Parts: sequence; structure tokens; C-alpha cells
Amino acid sequence: MQEQPILHNFASFLDVINFGTALSWFLAYLTLFFKLKREKNIIGLSLQTLLILVVAECNHVLITIMLSSHYNVKLGLDFYICDCSTALLSLATFTYIYSRFYETYERNRDTFGLNVANITVSWVSKTFGNDIYNSKCNKLHPTSQKIFWLTIYVINLFLGSLIFIFRKSTSPSLISFWESYMDSLLSLALLPQIYMFYNKKPRKVSSLLAHFVAFILLARLLMLLYWIVYPLFKYSVVPGRRLHIFSESLNVIFLSHFMYYFLRSKLLGENYIFLPM
Repeated sequence: MQEQPILHNFASFLDVINFGTALSWFLAYLTLFFKLKREKNIIGLSLQTLLILVVAECNHVLITIMLSSHYNVKLGLDFYICDCSTALLSLATFTYIYSRFYETYERNRDTFGLNVANITVSWVSKTFGNDIYNSKCNKLHPTSQKIFWLTIYVINLFLGSLIFIFRKSTSPSLISFWESYMDSLLSLALLPQIYMFYNKKPRKVSSLLAHFVAFILLARLLMLLYWIVYPLFKYSVVPGRRLHIFSESLNVIFLSHFMYYFLRSKLLGENYIFLPM
């Protein structure tokens, strides 16, 4: 007979974590709307990051629905309240910002994908001794900058493939890879935003934008806690639980440096978050 989890009678605590995660997402986007109302612009905001969040969250909902259908498992109310509402909120926020405030977008600073592509092209040119790659990249730079938004999705093929290889899942291979890809993509989502913070002198971040990142990190911390404590509350084994822990841990690692300066500025009572030069 399977041993009962230690905290089986308190399994509703997992629902509390789920609702806390959804609340953190809501607060993150609420800070963006406060910024729009107060400043009437999206200066300092990375649309690359916003789009990645939309793609990851919407695909998470689709994957959950497909897995529910595949395993004939009924979705609970928490899925609609937490997951679906988060995805819709992400999509609505991006659409509203893109359609109403795009003219204030700092496209010349939101260049994470472009710079990674340039570094890659430069490395290829030096390795193979051929400057034709650099000349082609320079031609794309002024006219097709949005094409470099795809860079992070290409990079994520490598990370997503690694997670897929090590994921022990009974799901169809295509769905399993799709899920792995989206898990790792969410881990990378805030890299363009953090890069944009550093792509400026002086490196100071407004309080509202900093809180946007902080609330997203809080959501990821809650999900990390969810997967860590899951066996203490539930009988069922979730395929890829350790990899979920790994991908959520990546979020924390990527943002730990920024969060140090965020907390430091808050403790000092500063209105801006000052990052090191």
C-alpha cells in the first residue's frame, strides 16, 4: 500500500500557492498599467520580454488542455482562475501596450536578440575567417530589427531540447517537447528586460518597472515552492517535476543579481533602483 504523504490532509495549500502565483502575475501587470497611467509611455519596458511571456503563458494553457484531453483528466476551477486568466491578462496587456504606446517604445535599447545575434555572427566570422557574415548582419540591422526578436526562440531550442531529453514523460513526444520548450522559454523571458536595464547610462530603473520584474520573480518563486513541496501533499507523481524545479530555479538565478539591488534600494528608501556600472 502506498504511504500517505505527510501533509495529505493539507493539500489545499497547493491551491493557495497557485492562487498566490496568479495574484503575483496580476500585480506585475497592474504595475505596468500604473506606469502607463502615470507616465503615458513605455520607456524602459522590453516588448521582447512581454511577447515571450504571452507566448509562454498562452502555450501553457494549450498544453494543459491537450494533456487533459489525452489523459481524460478533468480540469479544475483553479486552472481557469489561475492559468487561463494569467494568459488572457498577458495577451491583453501586450496588445494594449503595442497598439496604444508603441511610439514611445525604446527599440534602440531593447536589443538583446540583436546583440546576441551580432556576437554569434562575429564568433562565426572569426572562427571561419569570413567577413561576409558580418556584412550581411549589418545590412539587416537598421531595417529588420524585429527579426532579431526570434533570436531567443532559436537559442531556446538548445535548452528546451536538453530538458526534453531528460524529461521522463508518458506524454506523446511532440507534446512533451512542446512543454519542455515552453518551460525553458519562460525561464529566459526576463533576460531581454534585464539586458535593457543595463543597456543605459546611468543605469537606474524606475520603481514601477522594477516592481514588474519583482512580481514576476515572486510568481516563479511560488511555482518553485509548489514543485518542491508537491510530494508532501499529493499521491500522484508528476512527470518532469525535477525539471520543473530546474527551470524555475533558472528564473531565480537569472534575476538574483537584479533583485539584490532592488531590495538594497528599497531598504535605503530610494525612488530608483541603481544598478552597477
